[in-house]
Amino acid sequence: MIEGEKPTPIGAGEQIRISNSLDRIKGMSKDLNELVQRIGMLIQGKDDLLKNEWQKPEMERNYSLIAALEDELEKLDQAINDAIDISVKLQEGEGELRERFLDIEKRMRTRGY
Repeated sequence: MIEGEKPTPIGAGEQIRISNSLDRIKGMSKDLNELVQRIGMLIQGKDDLLKNEWQKPEMERNYSLIAALEDELEKLDQAINDAIDISVKLQEGEGELRERFLDIEKRMRTRGY
């Protein structure tokens, strides 16, 4: 517009066209914001995936350590069960020995020793 010139009035059709254009721009802006958010989420997801990939060897090492510990616990449990069995057998054997000793002692007394 040239200085001193009056603005030309806008007709109803022109106003509708401008309003529609503004609505489309707002819609595109909203779509663009959603796209930016999705890209941000994808980048975050990629970062998380890379972080997990970086930690994967450490996690595998931890899993193998846990498996080794479980194996050792099973061996320890078996050793404890074996020790209990041996202890029971020793107690039974001790009882038998005590009975034999008492029997021998009784026979010795009856014989006068």
